[in-house]
Amino acid sequence: MSHREGKTDAAHIAKPESLVLEHIADRRQAFQPNPQLESLLEQLQQLLNPVQKLVNTRHAAPRMPVFGLVGCPRSGITFASQLLAASGAVCWPSNLLSRFAHMPYLGALIQELLFNPEFDLGGEFAELRHTPPMRSRLGKTDGPLGVSEFFHFWRRFLPTYEPELLSQEQLEQVSIKELRSELAGIEAAFGKPFMSKAKMLQFNLDYFMQALPELRIIHIQRAPEHVMPSILRARRTYYRDERLWWSVKPAEYGQLIKEDPITQIAGQVYYTDRSISRQLESIAPERWIRLDYESLCADPHGCLRKLASHFQLPDFTQNLEAIAESFPCGNATQGGEEQQQLVARYRAISQADAGNGKRV
Repeated sequence: MSHREGKTDAAHIAKPESLVLEHIADRRQAFQPNPQLESLLEQLQQLLNPVQKLVNTRHAAPRMPVFGLVGCPRSGITFASQLLAASGAVCWPSNLLSRFAHMPYLGALIQELLFNPEFDLGGEFAELRHTPPMRSRLGKTDGPLGVSEFFHFWRRFLPTYEPELLSQEQLEQVSIKELRSELAGIEAAFGKPFMSKAKMLQFNLDYFMQALPELRIIHIQRAPEHVMPSILRARRTYYRDERLWWSVKPAEYGQLIKEDPITQIAGQVYYTDRSISRQLESIAPERWIRLDYESLCADPHGCLRKLASHFQLPDFTQNLEAIAESFPCGNATQGGEEQQQLVARYRAISQADAGNGKRV
């Protein structure tokens, strides 16, 4: 079986119920699923799935690059994606499009109909159009055009629920052919390269970079001493119990989950960045780039120019006048006992790994 084809229809990839329901009851109210919304979306899916399947027969693969943003949670991926969206060079999975994750081509057309001024006769929908603010809460943005995590879309094609390392057996279930068709459909609807967070792919980049030749990776990094306290705060915000794991699961998850929260978070950050960096070393340099959060905040125009040059896409700089010359950096908080503990544990893990390869 070719890894470019896949053998499982995306609509029929089984997700273990234990994964889907894991710790939902422990989430705070703001992060609980909405049963009414899920029911409505399921009705839409049943009605429109045949149309999406027909659309897929017309689009084989994207003709333009597909930009995937990867990195540790709380590293600035959402902010980076908001900058790319503001550049005007790409289309992106909006909060509106996310509601159509099972029929993205139709969702894209509806979004164009409502929000693209070129289709607005007499300004009937002018009140809908506004620039999404550069803010987010644990990756969740504001407004219908705010950048979405798009997890519901990616989960359709992968036999897992969270961003984690897929086994060879799981990779054989990935529905690559259908994924490429639907990415191509989104591109066709908007007429621009597609950009999305790609944390669901980041622990198997060696596979997905071969299976998706149009994929271009933007690796976002942030100083670990600031990422780790932010993850700890995210656990407290998302769950009622900071001991519960939150977000991406590197290959070492099985070991880390047995440890205390400080060790878990330090290991999560260290091993996630190490995994991505090691994989990118074997990938052609013209297909990926690394940006750090601190530079994105201090000089977003310079970072967009760097992207334009590296990927030979001048449109990244077409809308610089609409983007601030700098943004506040969330790295101001220093010190504190918990941050010191996290930094010390991160240092111990990295030193042990560098010294003898032992994973803590």
